[in-house]
Amino acid sequence: MKAMSDAWEAHAAEIAAARLSPGLLDEDRIASALDSEAAAYALQRRVSDILSAELGPVVGYKIGMADREQQRKFGISEPLFGAMHAAGQFVDQPLRVDASGPPIGLECEIAVTLGANLPAVGAPYDSEAVRNAVATTHAAIEIVQSRFTLLSGTRAWPLVADAVLHRGFVLSEGSATPLGDGTPITGSIWLGGKILAEGTSRSLHGGGPLEALTWLVNKRVSLGLSMAVGDVVLCGSLIPVQWLDPASLGKGETAAGADFAGALPKTMLKISHSPVP
Repeated sequence: MKAMSDAWEAHAAEIAAARLSPGLLDEDRIASALDSEAAAYALQRRVSDILSAELGPVVGYKIGMADREQQRKFGISEPLFGAMHAAGQFVDQPLRVDASGPPIGLECEIAVTLGANLPAVGAPYDSEAVRNAVATTHAAIEIVQSRFTLLSGTRAWPLVADAVLHRGFVLSEGSATPLGDGTPITGSIWLGGKILAEGTSRSLHGGGPLEALTWLVNKRVSLGLSMAVGDVVLCGSLIPVQWLDPASLGKGETAAGADFAGALPKTMLKISHSPVP
């Protein structure tokens, strides 16, 4: 039992170190320690405990792998979620992209901040109860980073343990835009004034942000976990991840942004890049 505990702690420390460095992870080694979804989420929580000393408390959760084709590729039938820490929220500071580091990508997302607790004892929750718990809606950019030496597309549990490649996020000002009125929201992400990709909220799990959020709340409940006032949730990407090419960024600072055609406030991220060697 002690050997297993030591191995578990070693995996958690390795994942946390790759997040802070950042560095690369061996998918096979981590997968060998995970025999179930519950084990993967338990390891994610242990990694979060370690990261909290450097990145601050968990402030919310991201939904990843919402695309059905991706799910089929990884042998799963629903999305995955990962914890987000306070220091991962970019406000005025730039995102630094190092040409020698693991690849960094951007996603265009709809986010919410909860205004009510959703305890595990009150579950399961229907969409109306979840809608009533939302305080504000935001445009968001999620920053992801591929920290694996190999992503074979056959095992999802290492992704879960690593918070589904989460690196950070940017939020717009809060809006009172209601969730779940049936109207799809179109969003795009741009870099240096050029639109990289555009998509709609129909691509989110269940067909919209409310459905995705309801899934997350009840998924956490199934693991005995609650949601709390102030939690931020990224409801999934409207577009495929847009990987940044350091060679095309040039020198100095570049701006990226998410635009929802007036349905939500705009948000922007400054990107500082190191020259390609």
